[in-house]
Amino acid sequence: MPWPTKKLGEIISFEKGKKMAVANDGEPYIGIDGLRTNLYAVYTQEKNGVRCKQDDVLLVWDGAHAGTVGTGLRGFVGSTVVKVLHHNSLENKFLFYLLKLFQEKIRAAAQGAAIPHLSKAFINNLKIPLPSLKIQKQIVERLDKIAEAQKLQGELIQKADELFQSLLHQELNPAGKDWEMKKLGEVLEYEQPTKYLVISTDYKDEYPIPVLTAGKSFVLGNTNEKDGIFPKEKLPVIIFDDFTTAIKFVNFPFKVKSSAMKILHAKKNEADIRFMFYKMLTIKFSHDQHKRYWISECSNLKIPLPSLKVQKQIVAKLSAAQEYKSQLLAQKSKLK
Repeated sequence: MPWPTKKLGEIISFEKGKKMAVANDGEPYIGIDGLRTNLYAVYTQEKNGVRCKQDDVLLVWDGAHAGTVGTGLRGFVGSTVVKVLHHNSLENKFLFYLLKLFQEKIRAAAQGAAIPHLSKAFINNLKIPLPSLKIQKQIVERLDKIAEAQKLQGELIQKADELFQSLLHQELNPAGKDWEMKKLGEVLEYEQPTKYLVISTDYKDEYPIPVLTAGKSFVLGNTNEKDGIFPKEKLPVIIFDDFTTAIKFVNFPFKVKSSAMKILHAKKNEADIRFMFYKMLTIKFSHDQHKRYWISECSNLKIPLPSLKVQKQIVAKLSAAQEYKSQLLAQKSKLK
């Protein structure tokens, strides 16, 4: 039997928080930051405000983070936040998960260019499924277990990352080791990316070839162009942003959007490309001027370089730590 549907406006209403004087102690005063972090950071000694209990559902109404949903906090509600009141046909935590489900739609419907505000009319007209309270509680129990598993997985991922960073600096520390000093340009050859530039930016997820940047976004999109694809037999490589000095390790065929990068290859019998990538992660390249850096500066930096055999041993340890983190990330994605 299908669940009945209701418009949210038929079963919820909003009580806007108030502006109150902040203090170093007193009762928690919950604003945007508190709701986003689920931590108490601001307090008030005033008593004439909108109180919320720990199981109340709160919603950021104004500002860049409008639409953020939270629960689990008690105190006074800040002026940019609302307390969501509801009919007794709704269980508090079920309402919280419902609003989380519609969070992106609610944000997208916010009004105002400079300071966005949520649209009450849009929220009130959202149609939601409304099972019985018994079923709501069963759903909440399942979602709580998933959220707890995600939290645990997140903690494991953080520890895996800490392990990798610790290993990175431990294994690449040259102290007490007879490693030869080499310039980066002596063991890494560069290739200009010109022949791999994408022609069209009409990217689609179903296209087979990723278009890369060395910047934070890494994959800009996918293309179906068949010419000018970086060949598999020349992989793996490091792509180096010539202006920001950002680096990415690449082991799959690709095209690029910009010519403002160098494609770096390790010289055979001298360097392992993944070792060089790990080593470059530990270098703080200077990039405070708007200029190209690889040829003029970075290629001339000297690094301690162990034998190729030792490089591969170090790579094996660091890659195992990264693989462990990748497995944890894959497991976490399945919990969504």
